[in-house]
Amino acid sequence: KTNTKTLKQFWHALEGVHGLATVEAEWMRLAGSEHDMLRMFLRPNGSLAASYLCTRCGCAHEVITHNEVDIVAVCRCEAQCSNIPLKKPDTIVYEVNRSALGKAVAAALKITADEAPVNGLHQTARIGFCSPFAGYRFPVVLTFQYEPEDMRVTVERLEATMDTAFVLLA
Repeated sequence: KTNTKTLKQFWHALEGVHGLATVEAEWMRLAGSEHDMLRMFLRPNGSLAASYLCTRCGCAHEVITHNEVDIVAVCRCEAQCSNIPLKKPDTIVYEVNRSALGKAVAAALKITADEAPVNGLHQTARIGFCSPFAGYRFPVVLTFQYEPEDMRVTVERLEATMDTAFVLLA
């Protein structure tokens, strides 16, 4: 069973990765002890990382692939950290499976799951409907916006395009 502390780590990890895609090590660092729960919602997106976060200086080191077995993350900042030796699996980028996450959120909130994209809104989808009382049905929308301006635009577009009240999870 999940507790409030657990959810804080889980959501912190999602909030900490712009674009909801990064390497496994970064997901592990952000999610901490809740990485296994988060892992259920991750999938490889088919790309390899161009950078790798250094835990020493906090900078994104450039990933250089010399060959299949000779991959390093090279420091480009003033700290001049040592190269970080990597293996190909270390460079695989994992993204959040937004559909699976939306279904899990819908189930947790006990709303009727009904997934659909919201046209024209980046990282925003309807995950279902909430029926607080008989005869009422409101869409529930999940969005991941990292900049205040992007959130403002998302809310304004939802207000302009929805023909009913809605629930926004952000």
